[in-house]
Amino acid sequence: MKFKKITAVVSALCMLCAVPFLPEQVQKTAVISANAEASSGTCGDNLTWILDIHGTLKISGTGTFVEQGFNTIWSGMDVKNLIIEEGLTETAFSFMSCSALSSVQLPESLEVLGTATFASCNNLKRVLIPAGVKTIGSDAFAGTGLTVIIIKSPDCEIIDGDTGYTLGSAENTVIHGYVNSTAQAYAEKYGYQFEALEESMPGDVDGNGTIDILDVITVNRALLGKEFLTETQVQAVDFNGNGKPDADETLTIMRYIVGLITSFTE
Repeated sequence: MKFKKITAVVSALCMLCAVPFLPEQVQKTAVISANAEASSGTCGDNLTWILDIHGTLKISGTGTFVEQGFNTIWSGMDVKNLIIEEGLTETAFSFMSCSALSSVQLPESLEVLGTATFASCNNLKRVLIPAGVKTIGSDAFAGTGLTVIIIKSPDCEIIDGDTGYTLGSAENTVIHGYVNSTAQAYAEKYGYQFEALEESMPGDVDGNGTIDILDVITVNRALLGKEFLTETQVQAVDFNGNGKPDADETLTIMRYIVGLITSFTE
C-alpha cells in the first residue's frame, strides 16, 4: 500500500512539474568522484577540512575552528562554497583571499562567529545565522556584498564596536530577524532595512496549514525559476540550513507525505 502511494506521488510530480532530478544526482556522483583529487588537512584539535575540485570546502569535527595551519594554504584555494558540519562551536579565524566565496552554510552547533570571520568576502550575498549562535563578533561581515542576512536567535549578541559594519553595509544589506530581537535593534541603530521573520510550519511551503503534494510543486516551481519563495517559505523548506530550497529537500517532503519519515530531522 505504501509503495502504491509513493508511486502515485512520484507520477503526479513528474507530470505536473517535470523536474530533472537526474542531473542533481549526477552532480553528486561527480563531486564524490572528485574527492579522490581533493585537498585536505586539519584546522583544530578535532577538526578536519576537505576541498573538492569544484571549490566546495567542507569542515568536519568538533570544537573551535582556528587559523593555525589553515591560512598558510588558504590563499592558494579557490573556495566558492563553505559547509561547516554539526559539531563546530566557534570560529576563531579571519578568512583570507575570499573573493570567490559566494555561499556559507553554518551549523546549529555554532555558538560564536568570531571577529572579522567573513570580512571582505565581497561575493557573499546571503547568510543564515542559526538559532544556536549567541555572539556575532565585530566586523564579522564587514566589507562583504551581503544583501540578506537572516538571524534566527532573538537574543544574539551583535558586537558592533561602534562601526555599524558587523552585518555588512546598511545601504545593501537587509536584516531579517524576529520582532523585538537584537537583530531589529541593530538594524534600527545603524539604519539597515529590517524584515520581520514569521514562524513557519516545516514542510508547509504554500502556507495552507497542511503538508501535501502542493508543497512539493511549489518548491519545484521555485527550483525551475517559475515562482519566487518568500523568506517564510524558504524557512519552511530549508531543512539543511543553507538558506535556499534544493531537490533533496523536495524529496524529503515527499518522503514525509507518504509516511517514510515522521519528522524533517530524521
